[in-house]
Amino acid sequence: MQLALAVQMPTTLNGLAAGALYLCTEGSLSKVRLAQMSRHMQNELEQLGVNPIPNFSDNIYLQNIADQKELLACLHHKVPLLLAKTEVKLMIIDSVAAIFRFDYTADEMDVRSRDLRSIGQELHQLCAQFQVAILCVNQVSASVSSGPGGGNVPSLGLVWADLIHTRLVVTRTNREAEVLHAGKTFLSAVREVAVEFSPYLAPGKGHFLITDHGLSSIRLE
Repeated sequence: MQLALAVQMPTTLNGLAAGALYLCTEGSLSKVRLAQMSRHMQNELEQLGVNPIPNFSDNIYLQNIADQKELLACLHHKVPLLLAKTEVKLMIIDSVAAIFRFDYTADEMDVRSRDLRSIGQELHQLCAQFQVAILCVNQVSASVSSGPGGGNVPSLGLVWADLIHTRLVVTRTNREAEVLHAGKTFLSAVREVAVEFSPYLAPGKGHFLITDHGLSSIRLE
């Protein structure tokens, strides 16, 4: 959600001055939370003297997706039409794993792999044709083969791993920091985002807090 707002920021503030497409497979996007974050970003732009200030909610296109067939049809038909007519430069799928984890039986893994590859190919084509950045939210599954106590591995397996360029891993740390909420100070868990692999980005990590205004970066000592 934060990225869907950030992409609309002026280029002078490291944005793209463009819209975002948000494909939801897990319920609907929280419009209350989106409005809360939008108001904060608009206030920041006012303080910086930016003019005109974008109407953030008008530049986010939402589409709910029920299953993998609807997602593939949307990517093949609706999305190209939208990208051709609008200045959308970011597409978010939240999430890919939700529609692939339970819709297949153990005997249909070959069909699942084929469907994953079809979606991956559509995404690569859209990215190349329209110069749009695509973020696919994934989930993790428990693994008993990661040593004592097990561990977490990305869902969707090697088929999906071979289709993506960059993997960012977001985790919740054991550390806490103070955040302001409704005029009061509370302790909030510190999250970490790390580059697991990428041909474009150097290995690295950063930390952030979830606040009323969205994500706020934090430097750990």
